[in-house]
Amino acid sequence: MGLKQELLRQADEEFTGLREAVAGLGEAEMTRPWLGTWGVREILIHIVGWHGEMIPVLERLARGEKPLVEGVSYDDVDAWNARFVTVRQGLPAAAVVRELEASHRDFLAAATNVPDERFAPGKTATPRAVTSTPEPNTPEPETPTPEPTPAEQPTPREGQTTYVVQSGDNANDIALRFGITVEELAAANNTTVDDLRSLDVGDVLIIPVPSAPPTPPPEETEPPPPEEAQPPPETPTPE
Repeated sequence: MGLKQELLRQADEEFTGLREAVAGLGEAEMTRPWLGTWGVREILIHIVGWHGEMIPVLERLARGEKPLVEGVSYDDVDAWNARFVTVRQGLPAAAVVRELEASHRDFLAAATNVPDERFAPGKTATPRAVTSTPEPNTPEPETPTPEPTPAEQPTPREGQTTYVVQSGDNANDIALRFGITVEELAAANNTTVDDLRSLDVGDVLIIPVPSAPPTPPPEETEPPPPEEAQPPPETPTPE
């Protein structure tokens, strides 16, 4: 039998012993103070209250989440116990016993769903002695993240120029502007055509010398004005 099964078995046995101890007690005996101002009824209410608080904790553990909600603390146990009693003020002892039986079943069901490894020594679900001092949680030293090495920028050669990428630029437009091909632009910058598809504003590009001067578009010339039509020669009229 594993540790988880053994703990669940013990919890069920202890609960059975508690039920047998209070069996047959009347309302007067259940409400008679014997621990300060608390009687058996109040002690059972404490157990019901803690079941209600711990069932969601176990459910979060079963989901792999943090057991406690941010801002919730159980350090002041007496204050929690008093709150449980106030909520159930006036509830008859018999009703408290019925609520206790239901909360015990729900508590064991939630604990059953917690993975077995959470019950191992040092894990959250393992009960610890009240007098034990928890070991300080020493954080592991952070491993410094190496800074990325900047890519080596190509150096312009004789005759080459540089161009700073502006908003709206793309490789095709830049190449066309300087009379070169995209392949020539990529070769001059030690990159690929595909990499040139994702330029960022501020990137510095080397513009190579065009392999052939760009052919200027032919100039548009205005057509010559049409010649004026000459009137036909006059035919002499015979006398």
